[in-house]
Amino acid sequence: MDELFKKTIAHIAILRGIKTLPDEITYEGLRRSLLYHQNLTFAEINLAFELDNLRVMGDRTNHFGLFSVEFFTDVLMKFKDYSDEIYHEFRTKFEVENENKEFIPPSNTTYYNSLVEYVKEHRIVPQFWAWQNVYEHMKDSNMIRECKSWNDEFIVRIKNKYDNENQLNLLSGFKKSNETLQERVRTEYVKMRMNLILDSIN
Repeated sequence: MDELFKKTIAHIAILRGIKTLPDEITYEGLRRSLLYHQNLTFAEINLAFELDNLRVMGDRTNHFGLFSVEFFTDVLMKFKDYSDEIYHEFRTKFEVENENKEFIPPSNTTYYNSLVEYVKEHRIVPQFWAWQNVYEHMKDSNMIRECKSWNDEFIVRIKNKYDNENQLNLLSGFKKSNETLQERVRTEYVKMRMNLILDSIN
């Protein structure tokens, strides 16, 4: 029932060179620790450990050869702090640029342009952004041109991940995400397009 979480743990172990997977007691501790990180998807958990491995968030967290609950939660807390820092950095920049101006909500175009600028400058796709606004800009600007068969396959792939995560959350007693399937599809599409931009400049 928690196959997705097991795959996430295995991915992290391979990524960080941990040769032994956690035993049953540690595994249950890892599952319980997710109660404090219910806002993160499994994709974001994987991203947290990838960023930690690349030292994007500072010094790499030491696992001492063991997949412990402490190692797992330390990386996720670091990821939360890093995400908060990105958010506050963007908000501060926006407030400085618009100081003494009448507040006007950013347009979808502004959200798109600032996201592209951020990706190019920081060489990373952020965890948080106004994904729905960015998608609306891309749709209105005729930037979404994939064929129907590609779109259908993409939606099926995202739906499978979305359903698996919700099922796991339900079975584990976690709160179900408020994100709709349509919102998830749009978010993942924008992230995919931003990763293509990232690939083109790396």
